[in-house]
Amino acid sequence: MDIFRRQKFNEAMFAKNRTLAIRVGNYQSSDIKEASFDYGYIKGDTYKPGGTCAGSGKIMFTRIITTFNKLDRIYPEIGLLVDGAYEWVKMGEYFINDIEIDRNRKTTKLDLMDGMFKLNREHVTDLTYPAEIRHVIKEICLKTGITLANEYMDIASMNYRIDQIPKNKKMTFRDILSLASQMLGMSCFFNREGKLEIKELTDSGITITADSYFMHGLTKSEIQYQIAGISCKKDKETLTVGLRTGRSLELDNLFMTQSILDNLYHKIKDIRYYPFNLNYQGHLLLNVGEWVTIKTNTGETFKSPILSQSFTFKGGLRGRISADSKAGNDAQYSYAGSITKKIVQFNEFEKQIQNQIEEADKGFDQKVAKIKKDFNEQFELAKAKAEEVKQDISSEIDKKFQSFDNAAINEARRKAEEALRQSSANASLAQEAKNISERAKTQLDNLKSSSQTVIEQIESFKTQYGTKLNEVKSTADGLFTKMGAVETYISKDGQRQESLQRYARDESARQVSAVREQISRDYVGKSAYQEDVRGLERRFSAISTQTNNDMATKISQYKQTVDGRFANLTSQIAGKTNQTDFQRVRETSQLYERIIGSNENDISNKVARMALTSQLFQVEVSKNEVLKTVQRQIAGSWSVRNINSAGDLISGINLGANGQNRIAGKLTHITGETLIDKAVIKSAMVDKLKTANFEAGSVTTTILDAEAVTADKLRVDQALFNKLVANEAYLSLLFAKQAFINRVRSISIDASQITTGTLSGDRIYGGTISGTTLTGHTRINIGEYGSLDTVNGGLQINVPSAINSKDGLGVQFIGSYGRGENVPYGLFVYRDDDITRGGTALDTDEFVMTVRGYINTKGIGWLKTGKGKVGSVTTGKLGFWQSTVALDYAPNDIYYTYNGTAYGLWAIIKQTFSDSRLKENIVDCKHKALDYIQQFQFKEYDWKKQDDRPRQAHTKIGLIAQEVQAVDPTLVYENGDTLNLDNLRLTTMALKAIQELNQRLEKLEKIA
Repeated sequence: MDIFRRQKFNEAMFAKNRTLAIRVGNYQSSDIKEASFDYGYIKGDTYKPGGTCAGSGKIMFTRIITTFNKLDRIYPEIGLLVDGAYEWVKMGEYFINDIEIDRNRKTTKLDLMDGMFKLNREHVTDLTYPAEIRHVIKEICLKTGITLANEYMDIASMNYRIDQIPKNKKMTFRDILSLASQMLGMSCFFNREGKLEIKELTDSGITITADSYFMHGLTKSEIQYQIAGISCKKDKETLTVGLRTGRSLELDNLFMTQSILDNLYHKIKDIRYYPFNLNYQGHLLLNVGEWVTIKTNTGETFKSPILSQSFTFKGGLRGRISADSKAGNDAQYSYAGSITKKIVQFNEFEKQIQNQIEEADKGFDQKVAKIKKDFNEQFELAKAKAEEVKQDISSEIDKKFQSFDNAAINEARRKAEEALRQSSANASLAQEAKNISERAKTQLDNLKSSSQTVIEQIESFKTQYGTKLNEVKSTADGLFTKMGAVETYISKDGQRQESLQRYARDESARQVSAVREQISRDYVGKSAYQEDVRGLERRFSAISTQTNNDMATKISQYKQTVDGRFANLTSQIAGKTNQTDFQRVRETSQLYERIIGSNENDISNKVARMALTSQLFQVEVSKNEVLKTVQRQIAGSWSVRNINSAGDLISGINLGANGQNRIAGKLTHITGETLIDKAVIKSAMVDKLKTANFEAGSVTTTILDAEAVTADKLRVDQALFNKLVANEAYLSLLFAKQAFINRVRSISIDASQITTGTLSGDRIYGGTISGTTLTGHTRINIGEYGSLDTVNGGLQINVPSAINSKDGLGVQFIGSYGRGENVPYGLFVYRDDDITRGGTALDTDEFVMTVRGYINTKGIGWLKTGKGKVGSVTTGKLGFWQSTVALDYAPNDIYYTYNGTAYGLWAIIKQTFSDSRLKENIVDCKHKALDYIQQFQFKEYDWKKQDDRPRQAHTKIGLIAQEVQAVDPTLVYENGDTLNLDNLRLTTMALKAIQELNQRLEKLEKIA
């Protein structure tokens, strides 16, 4: 997808009225009810490299499909309509993990997984260690049959080595891959192409605005996530890097070294982001392991990585992206956390007391109520004893609570308030301690109230419960001991406050000292700097003075030299003009002319003429009066010309200052190699031309020899082609000895013989088409949409109801098994709603086959069917020719259906469902039937009226199957799309309950 198509795709993706589709192989949107896909980069609440998250998916089809097999590969795609055409995006390569077929709802559900399951086998290796990480990863891919998307991961993959794989530890390929990628600061996942990708975070370039959110779709932490340090457990030693305070990332990697851990820390320490969770309309091109920009409805913009992602397709598309990291500083909770742990322990003690009291109370209340009248005297004695014990325990517990409330709670409050006054920096910390103390008091008050309730319950105990009350007293003593421990801990609160303040003062002093030392080392004094500037000014002044003097001296020397040279030149010229070898020298203020020759009139003996003006420098050389050579230089032009006596130009070279040069002459001969960047040639004769690109309006040649000729139009009156490749070619007449043409569109083909693998056409007309065999895919149209067609393994006839209709009757002859549920073996006659598409055969009440006579075949033979009447009601009749009908079925195979539900015709009396030979693991029942029966909610209800059937009578005492199923799913079973009670199991449970009640009565009678 190029950048322009990508822009169009993004616009369509964020549009409100977008159109989407889905396909899985040959199955389209109409065949798929819903689909979902999940992806992961790093799991958990920390940014921990080394993730090996497995992708998964679910697809539900709208019909029963039996052609899928476990571990089959499928490639789902979701398409987005962009400018009238669907742009399909791969969702990944998946393997079928489970197949669920619901024959009642006629759906097929696939549970999918990506290729990560291949890495769950035990690790084996042929490498020699130490080995580079990249070699370890490539060997894992080779042994598991996985394709690696990015073979070049990082320079660290070549520098880092794994020393040895421990032989005493059983590790999977996935474990090794996770630890190796963690050392690189990367994570692993399978991309949309089905390849294993090992990468670090990259930028997606995608921005999601608030227009794409669903209502309340964005949740965002207000605290940035960033690690302060890393601690790595390696066998029995622990490696650390970074700060000791703040959030520390905890790793467990037996291949890690200190240097690699240091590099890992510097690689990820600057990764910071706001944890978030976003439900929105989804973007198909977003991937896990990418940064995404999110704009809120308040105009805030933040950037976070996508650590997990999911898509849900139900005609429309929903997406969820998140980075569920826990932000904040762990050090903020160190003080409050210890007190909280003590309170949690205190709550656990309270729960233990409550459990022991409930344990002592459980199982006896009902017995006390039943035999209370028969044991009044014993009960009164037990009550008096319980009252005595109650007073002792109540007094003891009150003392402990009062002691703890007056000492421990007040002490904690006092120390918290003192800490608040002493240090404003610890205000929030002291307030937290105060709040915790208040909560501790509240919880202790609640415990006191609960204990008071327990004491009231003790009044109903009998004599035999005295032992249990003593246990409660012992537990209360234990509680007192625990409360003493809490009091002791809180009493040391002042020491912890003092230590914290002392640490803050010492640390602040050290930091201030360090800052002062740094400032004193890097500080530059103002006076020293100004003095340096004045020193620079003095240096520049000295340089300027020296430069001016030197320049004046040099100019004076140059002037003297030039004057001397001019004087010398003048002297020489004055001497030369008097010599006999000059014919004439003319010198004025505007012209300098010099003619060299034997005499003035003898032109043939003249050697040269030189003329110099303010705007011209010209040299003429001549040997005869017919031709002379002139070299001229003027402002903006330099030329050499050959001129005849009439002044006509014979040949010449002219170089212009405007960049335009000219060579004139009858013939120009250039030898050697010539390089011309751009040339415009009106006419040329080239013996041999070699060019990378040849553009011409017209080419006339006897022979055009080329590897390839690309032209918009190629006009050839008569030609012989050895090889011709063209996208479009218009030929008036074509003679070819042999031609290979991938596709021919022709109005008329006249051939004595056509031999082809496949001959297809909209219409093929012929007076007579004769032959003994039609092979391949042969089709005969019937009407507009019908056909007689060969299919794989058989013959299919689709006859439309009208000449231009799509519905009609279908007939199939299939000669192979295993074609699927809707493609039966043999002859298949069906009513079809749309004969242009597959899988649209309908169940119908119409007659699709009529036979005038009986059908004599195995399975039917002499069996007769027909119409009959019982009174005025028309019935169907089933009979056997001049004999009776024997129904040869298994006992439970006879049933009738009504409204899509199967009902049995009769019950078989002699059933052997309880035969011990049909069962295993037989042990005595330990379950209490009364416990189940007490959970039943008995109802009174009316039955709904069913079509053509009488209404059932009102039910006064009954059960609802769904409610019974919530108690025990084995007590109900499915009957079509409804639930039925398993009365046999319920009856057995009732018998067990009666047995339990009888046992209780027997115990009571023995006690009485």
